[in-house]
Amino acid sequence: MNTVGRHIRSFRKKQAISQEGMAAELCVTRQTVSNWETGKAFPDIEMLKRIATTLDISVNDIIYDATEKKPKRIIKTVSAWPILATPVAFFFLYFFGMLIYGPLFERTFGGGVAETFLYPIYFGQILLATIMALCTCIVVDEIRRYGARDGDDE
Repeated sequence: MNTVGRHIRSFRKKQAISQEGMAAELCVTRQTVSNWETGKAFPDIEMLKRIATTLDISVNDIIYDATEKKPKRIIKTVSAWPILATPVAFFFLYFFGMLIYGPLFERTFGGGVAETFLYPIYFGQILLATIMALCTCIVVDEIRRYGARDGDDE
């Protein structure tokens, strides 16, 4: 028995439809339905559409085995937490780094002079790191969506 005939028969039986009932609904003879199921004949594409409608399934369900069907890919997006955590991490690393290493390098860094003119530079570094983390997350997300399709040609 061929795949199409086997599927027509199994879906017909699941719906509890007899060959006579299906033949009457499709306006064909019972022998025609029997020939489809045994593989002696094949329905044309228009008849496949009518069979699928009658059995309340898709044409693909009739033609393809369940093992041949490719499972739908679930696309997972990248988490937003790295974008939020990056500026916080940079702030704490800088703040605690200056508390620990500041006294060690006091003479190198200006000997206790308030260097407020560097604050915009520090803010710029934190902003740049955040933008880099955001771009990295977007690129990884795009690679997951489109770049690594395991050879799919869709």
